Amino acid sequence: TGMSIGFRSAISRYGFDTAKAYLMAYHDAVDTLEKLVTDENIDCDFARTGKLNLASKSAHFDGLRKTHEIMSGRLGLETRLVPQSELHTE
Repeated sequence: TGMSIGFRSAISRYGFDTAKAYLMAYHDAVDTLEKLVTDENIDCDFARTGKLNLASKSAHFDGLRKTHEIMSGRLGLETRLVPQSELHTE
């Protein structure tokens, strides 16, 4: 979300529509930066590589799964849930 709290926490705190607006503003900001770098031919090694959220404990993985379901299902964003056994490939 570009905020110091996770997306599901933002939904709880601000409601779904506001949390979605914050998340989309974050994505729009990255799009704007990429466009600026391209349009102005700025040599800064900009690379769009994605974002990775990790669970530090196995108990936190369920929360990541729920966030993944919201982002991919309700928002239609391209997300992928990577189990611990496949994390070394990322």
